[in-house]
Amino acid sequence: MKNKKNNLIAILRVLVFLELFLQITPYIIQGSIEIKTENLNEISSKFSVISNPLGSAIHIPIEIDGNTELLDFIQNNGLSGNGNTNDPYIIENYTISVVGAPAIVITNTDKFIKIQNCTLNSSILETNIGIQLSGTENIIIHNNSFIDFKVGINTTDTINVNVSQSNFFRNERAVRMRSSSDIIIRNCNFKNCTIVGIRLYRSNELQIFDNVFTEKSPAAIRLEDSNESQVFRNFIDIGNSLVSGDTIDISGGQKNSIFNNSITNNRAGIRLCETNYSILENNWINSCYLSGIVVEDSFNCIINKNIIQNIDNYGLAIVTSNNSIISQNIIENEGISGLVLFYINCSSIIGNTIDNSSTGCMFTHLNNSQIIRNNFTNNDYGVNLTEANTNNLFYLNNFISNNRSIINSSDSINNVWDNGTHGNYWDDYQMKYPSASNNEILWNTPYEINENECSAVDHFPLVEIVTDNSLLILNTTESSEPEEEEDDDNTHSSTTTTTETSNTETSSTENNIPWQLPSFMGITVIAILGIVISYNNRRLS
Repeated sequence: MKNKKNNLIAILRVLVFLELFLQITPYIIQGSIEIKTENLNEISSKFSVISNPLGSAIHIPIEIDGNTELLDFIQNNGLSGNGNTNDPYIIENYTISVVGAPAIVITNTDKFIKIQNCTLNSSILETNIGIQLSGTENIIIHNNSFIDFKVGINTTDTINVNVSQSNFFRNERAVRMRSSSDIIIRNCNFKNCTIVGIRLYRSNELQIFDNVFTEKSPAAIRLEDSNESQVFRNFIDIGNSLVSGDTIDISGGQKNSIFNNSITNNRAGIRLCETNYSILENNWINSCYLSGIVVEDSFNCIINKNIIQNIDNYGLAIVTSNNSIISQNIIENEGISGLVLFYINCSSIIGNTIDNSSTGCMFTHLNNSQIIRNNFTNNDYGVNLTEANTNNLFYLNNFISNNRSIINSSDSINNVWDNGTHGNYWDDYQMKYPSASNNEILWNTPYEINENECSAVDHFPLVEIVTDNSLLILNTTESSEPEEEEDDDNTHSSTTTTTETSNTETSSTENNIPWQLPSFMGITVIAILGIVISYNNRRLS
């Protein structure tokens, strides 16, 4: 009888332990290493901030000038933090409604501050600002909402500002920054910004990524006189085909990179103006009215591996921009022209596909450049040399299913259509020269290009379509320059990939749960504890 009683006690103890385990499991799974007596809502709020209702307490506008006033504000309002990188001062859970004045003003501080989980809204759009920063450093703005402001976030002379996971609704300018550096804007939602989503002046070392821009707005991102900035992995569908503005507009500065963005249903895609040593790579631009990509007065730029489709006017236009590399882009279904080059010198057009456009390529005053390994297919005109194009080299290009392969103006002279050993593939060659023979690589009769308009001859026309594999078979005597340029492209791809990986790892690290205890392990532990307790009771009895 005594043994049965002891066994019953042991079973009850196991059940108690099991109940206790089930109670603390949510804490462990949520990532809280220290077990505390908090309810599940309090625990989940620590790990699911973005899903919580924003702004839990009504608060008057906040104005802080200097570190001393900052500390007073934190202490007087019972807020937490020590102002360092690991434990910033935290301003959180406020709803602030303003009329004619900023909701939050912070000036002349260098302590680490985190503003999070706040809802800021304005009743007068013309004058109000959500958060005003001036002369500050080390500010994190996380998981806030900005509604109906003239400017959501306005900064001047700031360093190390991180804006993340915030929502901007019906602001004229969601984010405007001047003379700032080391800026990150990521994972934010910009909706119905009436002038622009993000605009930065004379600011350097910017990263703008993983943001979503939707509903009508003249522009999504504008950078002016900014250097060494990266704009990547943004989704932009602002549905604005008529209002003036480019979706991503970079003017001035140098060494900026715009890559892996998705842009659709806008007036225009990407514009670079007076921006040197910059890179446009792996962007997808679809269904824009005016243009896909425009590069103006910008030197030594790389436009690589972009996909541009269904543009009503011009797919890719390069204007007065020398020493450009235009490579491996896919340009399809453009209304007027796929690729436009206007007053260009010393550039390389390599490995592009221009398909199903009114004019595949339109060249005007293109000089001293090389056009290699491109596919001109299904266009009304493959290449239109409209005016004064001189000293250009064309070879290893495919001209297929165009109504007319080349239009060569009388003042487009001294262009060369082979490299001395290999020329181009012309799909109408056999129709023009039915008696020609070949050695399976080259035809024995030169191909005359628009012989009635201007003397131009491909002396080494190719028998087969040029593909990546056929380039190895041809064993061409190309100069090393194009290969070096492609290596530069590949180097940049590795660089941008590394940057993306680094940013992705940083982002995922912030969101990762430190550790988790799988439930089956917990049950096993409880079972073992029960057996040990039962065994000890039997010994004592």
